[in-house]
Amino acid sequence: MKVPQSTTASYQKGAARIDGTFSVTEDHINFKPFNKQVALGHYHLERNGINKVEQTMGKGGGIIPTTSEAIRITMNDDSSYEFILSGARNWVNLLTQ
Repeated sequence: MKVPQSTTASYQKGAARIDGTFSVTEDHINFKPFNKQVALGHYHLERNGINKVEQTMGKGGGIIPTTSEAIRITMNDDSSYEFILSGARNWVNLLTQ
């Protein structure tokens, strides 16, 4: 297995946002929040369960676009996860290989 790639990221769900570590291995995507007492996260996503990865807009308050450095991961069951992270285009490319 290759060494995982990781970065600091924010997970966003509506107006809620939490900072943590986003990492990718050959088989999984993991997000571990820095604040373990918050109800958002830890997420462990199987890469073979991904339907689509696309660059999207990170939003302030869940509605006002604030950055284009964000990705949306849509799973085969139509659940989706949005992460704000630097180098979003590079992460999209990595996850769609």
